[in-house]
Amino acid sequence: MRRNAQRVMGHALRGEFDHVAFYARFLGRKRSFDWYHDLFISRKACRGEITPQYALLSDDMIARIVSRWPDLKVIYSVRNPVDRAWSACRYQATRSGRDAVGEAQAMEFLDAQPQNYHGKYLENTERWTRHLKPGHMLILFYDALGSQADAAYQDVCDFLDIPVAPISGDHRVNASIQQDIPETFLSRAQEIFAQDIKDLDAAWGGYCTDWAGGDLVSRHVRPASFRL
Repeated sequence: MRRNAQRVMGHALRGEFDHVAFYARFLGRKRSFDWYHDLFISRKACRGEITPQYALLSDDMIARIVSRWPDLKVIYSVRNPVDRAWSACRYQATRSGRDAVGEAQAMEFLDAQPQNYHGKYLENTERWTRHLKPGHMLILFYDALGSQADAAYQDVCDFLDIPVAPISGDHRVNASIQQDIPETFLSRAQEIFAQDIKDLDAAWGGYCTDWAGGDLVSRHVRPASFRL
């Protein structure tokens, strides 16, 4: 509540009253689907938000969400599960105010089951696609954001049916401490996700083949995304 109050004050002092109105809706009502829907009141044709936690929602909750918003579209950004786990570990350390990841903390983080569910992309997508309309889920490869960013951006805009707008600057969001992955973490993560990566290679190919140690020669022909 203290952080939210500080944000509201900052927006008010800068004259950003649309943000103030958002926090009034966010903080002033009981949580419900209607409350959530009203957070996105806007003249913009396309509205949404982002959090990795949506990937782990239960089948029942996904069914309730899609029933409320039947035209919902979902973008699922995926990367090598090993790299994703290390990135999440570094981000947690950053949020905790640490300037480095200790080996004990890293291994404890990696062995936490809820965390590893984030790397089970096939299971997570199956729960969503059971309820979404066909073609309403976009699998976007994180790898493509570096090697073919323009194609990835075009795919997202086409998926959301919005015009392509110029991109200005290179703004990082939720930056984490920079630290090389420890060998113990790497070895354990490769063991945990070995079967998941093998299954992804067989199901999706493309960048997943790279994750599985496949041929990198034809990387330039990897699709930046695909729809489910």
